Amino acid sequence: MKLVVNIVSSFRVGLKMAVVELWSHRLRSLLSVLGVLLGVASLVLLLCLVGGIDDFLNNRMSRWAGSIWIWPKNTPTDGEKIAWSRSPGLRFNDGITLEKEAEPVKQYVREIQRNGPVLFGEEKRNATLRGMTQEGYQYETENIVVRQGREITANEYIDGRPVCLLSWDLADKAMNEKARKRGGAELGKPGKRGKRGNPDKGPPNLRKGTNNPLIGKQLMFNNQSFTIIGIYEPKDPDIRIRGLQKTVIIPLPAMQKRLVGLDANPGNMQIMMKSSKSIQDEAEYTAKLMEGLHRGAQDFEYHSSEWLNEVVGMLRNASMLMGILSGMSLLVGGLGIMNVMLSSISERVQEIGLRKALGATNFQIAVQFLTETIVLSLFGGILGGALGSSILLFRDAIRMGSRGAISPTLESHHVVYVFIIIVSVGIVFGIYPAWKAARLNPIDALRYE
Repeated sequence: MKLVVNIVSSFRVGLKMAVVELWSHRLRSLLSVLGVLLGVASLVLLLCLVGGIDDFLNNRMSRWAGSIWIWPKNTPTDGEKIAWSRSPGLRFNDGITLEKEAEPVKQYVREIQRNGPVLFGEEKRNATLRGMTQEGYQYETENIVVRQGREITANEYIDGRPVCLLSWDLADKAMNEKARKRGGAELGKPGKRGKRGNPDKGPPNLRKGTNNPLIGKQLMFNNQSFTIIGIYEPKDPDIRIRGLQKTVIIPLPAMQKRLVGLDANPGNMQIMMKSSKSIQDEAEYTAKLMEGLHRGAQDFEYHSSEWLNEVVGMLRNASMLMGILSGMSLLVGGLGIMNVMLSSISERVQEIGLRKALGATNFQIAVQFLTETIVLSLFGGILGGALGSSILLFRDAIRMGSRGAISPTLESHHVVYVFIIIVSVGIVFGIYPAWKAARLNPIDALRYE
């Protein structure tokens, strides 16, 4: 217990003297911590960027991991024409067969897509019609939400009722065009609505909490009518989801019954695998099974989510490079602090001799100088942390510029890591100066000039 009290007392005295000494030489102290400041700033900046990217990969792209995508080839080569003539082409039931018979396949995301003009009200625009199951739509709810009207119900999905959800982009353009035709110049200005996160601005018909006149109207596609029951938009106002920007969502059975048939070309297929560890091998195996279903013709193309691993690998390499640069900056900063402390010892030899003559032990002298080094390191680290974390002030701009791929985030455990690194730098580069100061002979120190 006495030892602990002695250690705490020594650190308290050392801290007071360290603050007095550093304040007396403010400019020298500031210059000595520049290396630590820059190293910590780059480290915090790295952690903020990596944290934001990891959040995007883990939360927004998790459904893509371990998947392969299959779509029809455009035209055969001369050697493929005969084989292609025997193939039924890409079919909806191909995915169902793979789900049942292929061991690596976990799930086939049932969906059929068609592109073409849609007519609703007085508007005719090119759009993508996506026939989806309720389970498939749940994947999209990570990014979108219905704020006007209502969702498609489970019974409507099962029965294939002629209802649909309209994208925010199609709805906005329709309302702006309608306002323009009526002479409403202010309402017709593109972008008047501002950011999606503030739905109380812009045309009254599109404000949150009001009834949109498009809801309840009929939408026509290939002479088939669908009732608009809701309008969806991005959950995050800073992310533009291009795959859904000009899309109309309908129940899959409605697509099959009214437009394309039960076993139509789905447009493209997403096959989710049981494991993503050997995704390329599993993709090649699945492609071989598809060739068998197509009577030996590879009239389709495919790619796997292996590119996600490549992206993660690139991010890791970039993080490693930035980490090395941060480490070098911290090393230079630590050496700078050590150099300043050694110079300080030379200037304060008589002070050390006087303290020893008055009864200060070697341990207390060592603690004093070690504490000064730690305080210097903390001073530089705090300034560097503030500089590095200033990127959080530009989070919205970075998120908008990267379309949601990068949203700088500083996790609480990152703060702990940085604090430990800062203190470690102070201790590692303060041990030698503290040891040298403690080893001074008090008699020689008092006679030193």
